[in-house]
Amino acid sequence: MRKCYNWLFVAGAGVLVVVGILIFHYAILPIIVHKQVAETLQLNNGTDAWDRFVNLPVPLYFRVYIFNLINPDAVARGEKAIVKEVGPYVYKETREKFNLQLFDDNDTVRYEERTKFEFDAKLSHPLTEDDYIQPTNPTAPIVYSIVERLPEVSFLSELLDPGFKAMFGDRYGLTLNVTVRQLLFDGVEAKCPPNGTIVNRLVCSAIHNFPLVKVGRRLPNGDLSIAILRFKNETSGGVFEIYRGNHDFEKIGMITSINGAPTVDNWPGERCNLVSGTYAESLIKPFLTMDSKFSFYDDDACTASPMSGDSEETVEGIDCLKFTPASSFLSPVTDHPENYCYCPGSIGGLTQGTACLKKGVMDISPCQGT
Repeated sequence: MRKCYNWLFVAGAGVLVVVGILIFHYAILPIIVHKQVAETLQLNNGTDAWDRFVNLPVPLYFRVYIFNLINPDAVARGEKAIVKEVGPYVYKETREKFNLQLFDDNDTVRYEERTKFEFDAKLSHPLTEDDYIQPTNPTAPIVYSIVERLPEVSFLSELLDPGFKAMFGDRYGLTLNVTVRQLLFDGVEAKCPPNGTIVNRLVCSAIHNFPLVKVGRRLPNGDLSIAILRFKNETSGGVFEIYRGNHDFEKIGMITSINGAPTVDNWPGERCNLVSGTYAESLIKPFLTMDSKFSFYDDDACTASPMSGDSEETVEGIDCLKFTPASSFLSPVTDHPENYCYCPGSIGGLTQGTACLKKGVMDISPCQGT
């Protein structure tokens, strides 16, 4: 009988050990891991997480593809355009945060971010920034799109051509013959003499002074320098404030305001202007599953994109979850009426809006400039 009791004791102890191991593995260990990960990722000055946040250690690469118009004379006669893709011209994009302020009561950090583009000759080879390209002249479409949406002066669109000729002289046409560096960053000069014609001054004024037109810069002599991406290079995109994850780790990286406000004013609707979602690239919260739902705020589009699980993949031997924008994002307003505010609206409250775009297409000029 004593042996029986001994075996029962051993069996009971074994069951308790197994149960204890299971409880530890499935209940206690996840809590410990979650706590350790949270403490590692919380944004506090002097930690590795803080250093990664201030200077993103992972390089970002910005690839530019340009379409040369190879039959401009035929297009001028009304024929179909034929273009040839050239690229990629690869730029290394670095982002540095500065003017950082910590707010312990709100558990937030406020900062500005400087973006810098550097041409990567190795990844772009054999292409170079000094390659001459023949893209369509971007100046005319910019000004035409503005004037045609100004109801009071839309009739002037038929009179603009002489103004463009005065600005670009012999170089004016459907295409520009410029280098990649000139088109993107250095700028293409356009003449804006103070004694120019009324139309010439109208065109120059539209590019330099109209709301959201960021591609033009006035030179000391009054002329304009037009570059597509210069306004994003080595400049601050505004003042951002995000949660640090100390009080509530689930909120880490969530954006609370831009320039002190919980909304932006780029879109003709409150929902599209709402500042929400994860912002900093290095602060996407861990422990996601395929069923996780979150949104990602993109300052290149000035709005938050809802994300959903797409697939499980392996990248360089690491198991990963792939998330893509939810199917409702940029769907037609006939299917999702709440997307109406992504329809091209008024520019600066001065122009008329235009028709909604098709599925998957977004006009980001209200955010990035025409």
